[in-house]
Amino acid sequence: MKRAKIPDVFKTKKRPRIQSQTSEDWGDEAADSTVPSDCHAALMYLHSLVNTDGLAGRLPPIIIKHQLYNVMTNRTLVDKQVNELRDTKEIKLLNLGTRPDEFSIVFTKDYVEHVNKHLSDKPIIKRFLSSVVEKTNSVSVDKQMLVEHLEFKDEEITELVNGGVLNVRDFGSWWIALPGAGFFIRHFTKGLLFFLSSYSSFVAISIKESI
Repeated sequence: MKRAKIPDVFKTKKRPRIQSQTSEDWGDEAADSTVPSDCHAALMYLHSLVNTDGLAGRLPPIIIKHQLYNVMTNRTLVDKQVNELRDTKEIKLLNLGTRPDEFSIVFTKDYVEHVNKHLSDKPIIKRFLSSVVEKTNSVSVDKQMLVEHLEFKDEEITELVNGGVLNVRDFGSWWIALPGAGFFIRHFTKGLLFFLSSYSSFVAISIKESI
């Protein structure tokens, strides 16, 4: 049977050497050879591993939050530092629809550049970026915030949903979203299925050899 092909977006150019690294001395030259020991550096490290050629310019580098737990052993520290980075607006925590309880991380700078690149002709988008994305650390917004506090009109909210920067979470509530995320979800799902299939085959072979 022909072996399934790994989606290009999940391929990395070089396997890193495990070594402690902090954000203070993290840089491009070290990115291919070391693994960081604090959350900010861990994000920069994972960011450097994303195959942007595989994304074909459709998306910014996306990091699944659970990837941080594989790089850093202290889950409590990961959660604490992720929240600190959210508070300083350096990163955005997004629910992209892979699983209800699974969140992805995008650097705010990357998010803003991506949205401006694909939706720069919409004035309402610039307003959304300046009043919502760059001002709040929340993963979602509700109608009270958008209409009463930020004075968005219903038709403008609809335009934001159509533009892909908001996804319906519940009645009167929306996830802050990433335009074009469907491309990522399709490849993420394909990669996950490939991994599960390979793992199941490995387990079956191991059991067979042990009998």
